[in-house]
Amino acid sequence: METAISSLLSVLRGLSWPAGASANERTAATLASSAALIGERVASVGDANSKVRGASIPLSARLCAAAKCLRDGETVATLATGVQTLNEELLHELERIVTWPKRSKQFTARPVEELVELLDATPSVPKDKLDETVLKFLTEAQSSLRENLVEICDRIIASAPPEPPTDEIQSESEVCIPQHVVDKILTAVLKCSVCSSASCLQGSARNRDKPQHHPTWLYLGRPKQSGDAPALFDVLVSSHSYLYWQEIGLGAGSKKCESAGSSRNPKRKRVRFSEPAQPSFSIGISTPARREVSEFCGILARQSCARIFLELEDQHLVETDEEETFHHDILEGEGISLARILHDYDLSVAERIRLAHTIARAFWQLYNTNLTSTRWTDHNIWFSLGRADVVSGNAYIALPFRGEEAQLGEYIQGGLIHKCPRIFALGVLLLEIGLAQPIQCRHPEPSDQHFFGKTNRDYAEATGLLKSLEEGTWAGYCSKRLFDRAVKDCLNGQNFSSCHHRDGDNDSITERRRILYEKVVEPLGLLAGSFHPERPAGIKKKGRTTTDVRLVEKLSSTRLEVKELPLYTLGSFHAGRAANPDEWLEDLRVISRYVYDCTEKARREGRALTPVRVAILDSGCNLQVEYFQEEPQRVSRITDRRDFVEQSFSDKEELEAVTGSEINDEPPASTLMKDTFGHGTLMAMLLVETAPTAELIIGRVAENTTELEGKEHAISEAIRWAGIDRKADIISMSFGVCDADGHISDAILDVRKSRKDKVIFLASAGNSGPHQGITFPACRDDVLSIRMADHLGAVAASNPPTEWRGHVSFATFGANIPSRLLERHHEPEVCKPGSSVSTAVAAGIAATMLSYTALLPLLFPNLDKTKLLLNLGTPQGARALFELLSDDMGNRMRFINPVKFITDRGDNMLRLCALIDCARKAGSERIVGLQ
Repeated sequence: METAISSLLSVLRGLSWPAGASANERTAATLASSAALIGERVASVGDANSKVRGASIPLSARLCAAAKCLRDGETVATLATGVQTLNEELLHELERIVTWPKRSKQFTARPVEELVELLDATPSVPKDKLDETVLKFLTEAQSSLRENLVEICDRIIASAPPEPPTDEIQSESEVCIPQHVVDKILTAVLKCSVCSSASCLQGSARNRDKPQHHPTWLYLGRPKQSGDAPALFDVLVSSHSYLYWQEIGLGAGSKKCESAGSSRNPKRKRVRFSEPAQPSFSIGISTPARREVSEFCGILARQSCARIFLELEDQHLVETDEEETFHHDILEGEGISLARILHDYDLSVAERIRLAHTIARAFWQLYNTNLTSTRWTDHNIWFSLGRADVVSGNAYIALPFRGEEAQLGEYIQGGLIHKCPRIFALGVLLLEIGLAQPIQCRHPEPSDQHFFGKTNRDYAEATGLLKSLEEGTWAGYCSKRLFDRAVKDCLNGQNFSSCHHRDGDNDSITERRRILYEKVVEPLGLLAGSFHPERPAGIKKKGRTTTDVRLVEKLSSTRLEVKELPLYTLGSFHAGRAANPDEWLEDLRVISRYVYDCTEKARREGRALTPVRVAILDSGCNLQVEYFQEEPQRVSRITDRRDFVEQSFSDKEELEAVTGSEINDEPPASTLMKDTFGHGTLMAMLLVETAPTAELIIGRVAENTTELEGKEHAISEAIRWAGIDRKADIISMSFGVCDADGHISDAILDVRKSRKDKVIFLASAGNSGPHQGITFPACRDDVLSIRMADHLGAVAASNPPTEWRGHVSFATFGANIPSRLLERHHEPEVCKPGSSVSTAVAAGIAATMLSYTALLPLLFPNLDKTKLLLNLGTPQGARALFELLSDDMGNRMRFINPVKFITDRGDNMLRLCALIDCARKAGSERIVGLQ
């Protein structure tokens, strides 16, 4: 043990002890100095070596934070009983770094005096030698060793007595503003934001009967201080057209603040605000340049392109003569909500932590003011869009121009699991940031008669997603557990219910605010402080592919010459225009028609492709409907059909084989398959529309919906017929039954084994909403369950609840069936929106994309990834393909929208790279359920 400790303490030669220092104090100082020095060297090595920077940042931050705690006199007393454990854990882990890669023998705890005495005779170690050892440790050591040391530091930090927040500044840059100050400033801002200028309202489509407010954002970060008077807030105000944003600094008056030494730490400065009973706000010396501001319209009309400063004077805002350049880089435009950031942009680990801390700190700072009386959600936190689709990391909250009916109670005693709905909403925000995806919460208004039930359901879903956060990892970052713990503590209502609450009881509010700081804000601040304070480069849009586009440089120029897909024809989605509910099918047809034309050209040039074959298992198909009769080519897409209800057959040979007699006359096609219900006919029409290159085979498994129960044998036989006999690539089942059936499961496994998993199964998830779970067979892991969404991707309430385990769920177009299809169907009453329609549409999308993938080798003949692309035809491949084609809608739900995929990747080259990535991902996943 002496050798191990001597190796560590050799870097601490020259350490002096205060007169009369106790053994515990000397031990704590030894630990603090060791952790601080090694933390400093880890940070230095990380700065000099980019390869280990990601590992060095959290480790150095935790070591320095632990050292700071160990230097605190109060912490030394805490260490008296547990110092032996710290000797065994912290000292040994630090010694491991100093002596790496040598491993000292595990030592046991020894008396404090023996450890301190080792310091006297230890020789010094040069810092360059220590840096060399630290670099080896960061490069060679397993991540689990770093994580263990970080966890030990977290325990030391947790053992230190917390410094509770007060109404005073916690540091020179940390301002905690009293509630009455915030409320008065906010009231004045809201009053000035009311627009009364006719020129401002010109062209606005808003309701003129109600007061119109200029869009107003409050900056959630710390204002940059300049000039004589400190700004408590930064506010951005815009014209209704969003063509100009004015930056405003807000202050409470220069005499409002006074510096004083803190009794806890005399070196700290603090600012004390006057209480409401004291004299009203003093703004200092008045000058002729100071003028009262009654509305922002005049300021916006000036368009001075300079930051101005307003102070509060007797309930009014007064403009000073201070003007300077903007502190915030904001361009014209409406901005981007946090929901869109989480959906469309990449958040690095540092950006997630900084953003979470910024929001949590601002919420704590403004707690129980009018600004936090309504929920903070991903729809009222905004960012400014910069150049080249880069978003500034500055976060703002839109001021809540809403009435009292939208205000939430600070504490609600009965009916809620989490009795602090405002804090719960903050926890959901932090959870979204940690997962880097939006969560579709209900967020009911307090006036909603189902407020308690909907809020409790949001709580159940959030706690379910918390498990996903805790199970996930952030590559190269080993302090994620502290972030997870902060989110968990915020979502845990028991943390804030422990303080006894009485209406109007400021003590309980102050206690909950203290708990919020201690369990959420402070840990996030510690993590945020571990990153370098350099100016962030901005949040960038998600990358479109990870495959090196230089791959295509190897592809031959002697390829099938085809035109690129005419993106301008995708009118509903291209260039961000709002989708027309009647045009979603037309946009899908643009894609499928392009694939069809390319396939036909390849066939004419002697390079024919094998068509994708889709099996529709449903109520049959009526070929006598107007849709099929008006264009015989549509009928030709149906190549096989069989009735498993009345045992009719697809051709004369099958019928002769079963009857044992020769049939002289060919029966008409319409008599070989019927659909008395009409459901299957609609599914076939949708497949013909969305996948014109595919071959369709029809299996009639039930006469109508009510007769599905009891038809398990027919369904299982149809699955084997479609998958094994007819070699279908996709089997679409727009139905579901309540109970799982072994016959159907056996048939699915038989097909997978026979086809070596080269077949895709799709099934409807159901339409009973929360009253029923996912129906069978959609609930199977090897079957893709499909839910209904509208043309904008909004998931229908009729869908079953999302599963919080296993795979994500998919939804696609299932509402707004085009009228031209309904008019050509004999049974329009069965043509209703639902997951059945979405399943058929998803099958058509999958067929078209598989056809497109098969076409790519003709476009790039030297492509050596042809075999890899075949992975997309498996259940794993289809799931990966749907993830590629879909947008994350939150709540583990994705909206399949190939139009966006096509337009985002503007040519075949970029789409090829993305599909190769997708196929590679599918090939790396394990096949489930096969022996």
